[in-house]
Amino acid sequence: MSNTTVQIATTCYHCGDACNDNHHKIGNKAFCCAGCKLVYEILHENDLCTYYDLNVHPGNQQLQQKRKNKFAYLDKKEIIGQLFSFSDGEQSHITFSVPQIHCSSCLWLLEHLDQLQPGILSARVNFVKKKFLLFSTIAKHL
Repeated sequence: MSNTTVQIATTCYHCGDACNDNHHKIGNKAFCCAGCKLVYEILHENDLCTYYDLNVHPGNQQLQQKRKNKFAYLDKKEIIGQLFSFSDGEQSHITFSVPQIHCSSCLWLLEHLDQLQPGILSARVNFVKKKFLLFSTIAKHL
């Protein structure tokens, strides 16, 4: 009789990547990094865990190199004002182009932003046109 040890790989509940030995846990859910764990915690705290019903590991990573400060220009008031397709000082409509949207996970998260960010009233994605329309109260804060 031999003593064979079988090691079972642990995969991240959020993205599906392999977890190392020092992985993060919440209950019986394992996470490969603090980022995946944080996304899960945000969704859980806001009763949005139906996100995980969309498909297996909907948070799987798109392996693309990210640029630092890619969206820093959005902090400038003059740029923000140009993004509005409508604003009456109380409510604003902002349309974003999202050419790389390709999955139900992204669509679902975008359409539930109102539950994650104060000031967002609602959001709608036109998947065919690759556009994202945000209804917000952001204009009151400019």
